[in-house]
Amino acid sequence: MNPARDAATFQVVDELGISRLGALLGTGACKRKALDRHAALPGKTPSALLGTLRHWILEAAIQGWWRAGRTAAPVSLASWGDLESNNGRRVISSRLVEEAVEHMDRELDQTEPWRAPLSRAWAPIAWHNVLTQLRSLALARLSLKPAPCPTGGGAPPNLVRGLKRPEVPLGSKSLHLRGAADFVEWPEDDIVRISDFKSGGVLDPEGQLKEGYILQLQGYALALHDAAHPRPKGFRLEVVSDGGVFDVDGRTETLDYLRRKLENQKVPWGQQAVAVDYETAGPSCMFCPQRPRCSSYTKYAEEAWESNRVGVGQRPLPLDIWGVVESVEEGPTTLHVRIRSPEGERRLIAGLAHRHFLSRLCQVGEPIWIYGLQTLEGARGGQFVHPLNFHEEGTKPWTSAWTTQVLLTK
Repeated sequence: MNPARDAATFQVVDELGISRLGALLGTGACKRKALDRHAALPGKTPSALLGTLRHWILEAAIQGWWRAGRTAAPVSLASWGDLESNNGRRVISSRLVEEAVEHMDRELDQTEPWRAPLSRAWAPIAWHNVLTQLRSLALARLSLKPAPCPTGGGAPPNLVRGLKRPEVPLGSKSLHLRGAADFVEWPEDDIVRISDFKSGGVLDPEGQLKEGYILQLQGYALALHDAAHPRPKGFRLEVVSDGGVFDVDGRTETLDYLRRKLENQKVPWGQQAVAVDYETAGPSCMFCPQRPRCSSYTKYAEEAWESNRVGVGQRPLPLDIWGVVESVEEGPTTLHVRIRSPEGERRLIAGLAHRHFLSRLCQVGEPIWIYGLQTLEGARGGQFVHPLNFHEEGTKPWTSAWTTQVLLTK
């Protein structure tokens, strides 16, 4: 399973959670029979969350206002300082980054309390560089003039001429598409402009806009066309990134061709989820949030550690372990747990946080699965071997694991 599907913005209206656009991109190779969301590890790595931060900051800077979440009232950036002076713009950019980081940490604390604060996912100097880059991004894209804040809260917008609004929900029941466009403007000429804000790289190795982004914008256009009455005359589609603005083909004949392809996709709509497993496992399982409940991944990981050679662009497998508890030593804030793996090797987890054991500690002789650890051990002899010593809470904050989760049999 690809951890970052290009067309993930669109979801089908059923239990499977796969999209027709994803099928067009060939991302359905590892089809899920079900999705146990309640038992899943968090699906976003620190780098993916950094991408979300960049998206928030880019969107706010271009639109001229900041909204901490979909339901919070928007705040004009002009109220934070002087948009026309260099010093004022730097102050606004710094505050925008600070607000975005604080908002993300609050969200994570509420929804995924096992995560450490975002700043602890990097070494101090690396985190300083991250903040510097985010401030530079905001400063480069900050609007020169005050922008009026949107009104109407979360009320569904009217898809008619005069619309000018961010985060517009769009959907087409006939095409099974659903998503939210970052910005939609419907001017008097009836040519609707749909903009999507992207953080990070948007070009493929050949220097072309990634196919997933093209399909995403064209999907928005199809969804708006189906929902609007009267319908617009045409579309201007664009991807806005910190690297520039990229036009997407929104011609009528192009959209009609995509519509025919979507209508011909054979997706088993409405199937019920009955089991948790995947058809295949491989390198794309590295950060899959479902690996704790996937027997295919467990088997693959046990075999892959035996021949995981270091090479250009290669990375070690996730630092996950499972086996039978041999001993438990309880400290003031953490546990020392020794485990015997299925291969018969003893492994130590030093500094496993108490928060994983709210009702009871793990017991000697009990099977246990621990995902998302850290280790100080590296490659040996040109090979990434499965370490023998792990930890969650490190001696220094930036050496700690960030998303550890423990699963017991009961």
